[in-house]
Amino acid sequence: MYFRFPAEGSFVVSLALLRTFNIFTSISKSIEGEIMNTFILSVLFCILGTLMAKESNVAPPQVQVYSRNPGDFKKENTLICHVTNFHPPDITINLLKNGMEIPNAYQTDLAFGENWHYHLTKSVAFIPQSGEKFTCKVTHMGNPMFYSWEPDM
Repeated sequence: MYFRFPAEGSFVVSLALLRTFNIFTSISKSIEGEIMNTFILSVLFCILGTLMAKESNVAPPQVQVYSRNPGDFKKENTLICHVTNFHPPDITINLLKNGMEIPNAYQTDLAFGENWHYHLTKSVAFIPQSGEKFTCKVTHMGNPMFYSWEPDM
C-alpha cells in the first residue's frame, strides 16, 4: 500500500517500508499507528488549507446595468450589463425582459486584470416600452443576483 503527500515533488510512503523500519528499530505497533495518524492529519490539513485558500480568493462581482442612449420609450437602444472585479470566473450573465431571457445577446470574452479579478460585458439591442422591466441576472458561484435597468424618465 502506498500513500502520496499532495505537495510538489510527490513523496511516496510504502506501508511495507514503515513495517520494515518498525522491525529494525524495535518500534512497537502503536508507533506505526501514530505514524499513520500523523500522516492522515497531515493530509487533512493540506486539504483544509487548500479549501481555505480558495475561499479567501472569492470576490463577488460588481454590476452596472445601463443603456447606450438615454432610456426613451419606443426608441431603439442597447441594454448593457457590465460585470467587474469578480473571482473565480464561475459566472453566468442573462439579460431579461419581464423575467424572460432576451435572445441574441452578445457577450464579450472573459478578461482579467493584474490582480486576477475578471470582467465581462453582455449587451443586446432592445426597444423599451412603458411597463416593461429589464433586468440583468448575474449568477456567480451558483448564487443568482438581479440588477434592474432604470430608464432615464
